[in-house]
Amino acid sequence: MNSSFPRDLCVIGGAGHVGLPLALLCADSGLRTTIYDIDTAKLQQIRDGRMPFREDGADLLLPKVLANGRLRVEGQPESMSECRFLIMVIGTPVDEHLNPSFSAIDRVLENARPHLRDGQVLVLRSTVFPGTSRRLQRRLAEWGLDIGVACCPERVAQGHSLREFREHLGGDLTVTLLSAIGRKVEVHAIDEDRMIRAIDWLRARARTR
Repeated sequence: MNSSFPRDLCVIGGAGHVGLPLALLCADSGLRTTIYDIDTAKLQQIRDGRMPFREDGADLLLPKVLANGRLRVEGQPESMSECRFLIMVIGTPVDEHLNPSFSAIDRVLENARPHLRDGQVLVLRSTVFPGTSRRLQRRLAEWGLDIGVACCPERVAQGHSLREFREHLGGDLTVTLLSAIGRKVEVHAIDEDRMIRAIDWLRARARTR
């Protein structure tokens, strides 16, 4: 664990179907994990050791990681300052005109701003609109913060996330975090616009064959 960060990671939006199973698995893997969410009803259920939704294997895992202190549940953003990795489980839904909406991400980031620190890594875990990571990187730089931004969208089915995480752990987020704890992490921005153009070019080539 990095000595400047008493906890390893915070899952922002961690009381939902994507965030909570990920937080449970990280805590069970030995990472000091914090859940941050604004849904007070779900947070209380989690604190009581009760899953707010059905998830295979979670009913036994949740009380275990609460009891050993690996999982902490918070309803205020101050706890983010203690965590090296910030895993944001918030997407970019489309509005009535089918344009991406960044309002939820912007609101969370603005609320978190006083508690962000140099050396942290922000990981976008939800499926987000192309260009989101670069947009957030620019925003953090404008605030004078040296925080890396990475993107690792979820690939799991609701209700079976724990099993799928374990089956496909190689190369997934948890292994990345486990290998990074205690080491310097370098995060390089992806030019998403170029990546999309490359994908479009490959698709066009495939259609001509």
